[in-house]
Amino acid sequence: MSATGLPPAAEQQQQTPFADSIPSGTSSGPTVPLANDTNVALVSARDLDHHLADWQDLAAHAAQPNVFLEPWFLRPAIEAFAGATDLRFALVYRPSTRQDTPPLLCGLFPLEQVRHWKKLPVRVWRLWRHDYSFLSTPLVRAGHEAICLNGLLDAIEAEQGGPALLELPNVDGAGPFHRGLVEVLGQRSSNAFCLSEHNRAILETGGDWQQYVVDSLTSHNRRELRRQRRRLADQGDITVRVSEGTGFTDYWMEQFLRLEADGWKGKAGTAIGLDGTHRQFFHEITHAAAQRGQLMLLGLFLNNEPIAMKWNFRSGEGSFAFKIAYDESFAKFSPGVHLEIENIRLLHQQPDIRWMDSCAVPQHFMINRLWRQRRTIRHLLISTGRLSGDAVVALAPLARVLRRRWRSIRHTGTARPNAPTS
Repeated sequence: MSATGLPPAAEQQQQTPFADSIPSGTSSGPTVPLANDTNVALVSARDLDHHLADWQDLAAHAAQPNVFLEPWFLRPAIEAFAGATDLRFALVYRPSTRQDTPPLLCGLFPLEQVRHWKKLPVRVWRLWRHDYSFLSTPLVRAGHEAICLNGLLDAIEAEQGGPALLELPNVDGAGPFHRGLVEVLGQRSSNAFCLSEHNRAILETGGDWQQYVVDSLTSHNRRELRRQRRRLADQGDITVRVSEGTGFTDYWMEQFLRLEADGWKGKAGTAIGLDGTHRQFFHEITHAAAQRGQLMLLGLFLNNEPIAMKWNFRSGEGSFAFKIAYDESFAKFSPGVHLEIENIRLLHQQPDIRWMDSCAVPQHFMINRLWRQRRTIRHLLISTGRLSGDAVVALAPLARVLRRRWRSIRHTGTARPNAPTS
């Protein structure tokens, strides 16, 4: 019996790795003679292709990897989901001090331009999100965080008719980007407010995967998983399969889309395969990731038929859990939990991956029970120095207090039983 308490059958399947903490960033690339100022270009989605090589280099040397902003992921997302959204992309370059050295792209910010903030006539530039962007932390080159953010805020302040607010939803609240932002806002005495924050599960690698599972689950949980695994083995041959290449991508996609459509997401109408645009997007990013060596597929198979499948993407020293689906007719055996345990083993066996972001909702019962570490996700509101922006940021805390008080009063009034009559 293994240290995790799982049966030997689980130990005999195909194996894979795991590593250590929230990313501190990779090398910023070759040393170049750079100026201490920046140039900011606001370009359309159509013009992004002119900066593709710089964009790819930036993604490879970002302070914090973000697969959702890499070219192979973001370009299909723009085509599929941007629609009539007024999008601009702020590209922050550091010029070279030498004529023979090109400028260095140090930041990429996908910005949605909005004319109102919560019904107030205040212009906002907001980091753009769509249904499948689970992290919005901008791509900022490692070691250039402060100068890049200063350059962006300078450009916004100088923009004629520019926004009064910069809104940063769904960004990491503890890594290099956030530290650089706090430093810059302090230097500029800028007004900012955290609209909301929450913790979500991440998996940090390092140590023994079996001990990780032991530390995550109670002895009762492990005994129950052993019992389920034995009962599942009674149904036939159990195998764990991993695919990271391009050979079987279409087969895996077909099986995954079927599993998801047959489950609760299909009943709710949210399965990715039910909408042609979403299905095409899924097809494009999966093939692109496979071709770039950034795809990690994991499946639990019973008698050669998948009963649970997981879609992961790699980015630098990190990785992101994008999708998971399971056959709900086997729900009593918890195939999704067993697959997550195999995922823990897979990551521990790949020392070049230091962490995986669950991309899960804050209170996700299954993943929060298995994954012990957390990353803080924040939604920030920053005044760009205009009076209307300063006013909104100053009043936002009061508005939140009043809104919570009102909800509390309504809830208390609804829940209180009728007072007895004398």
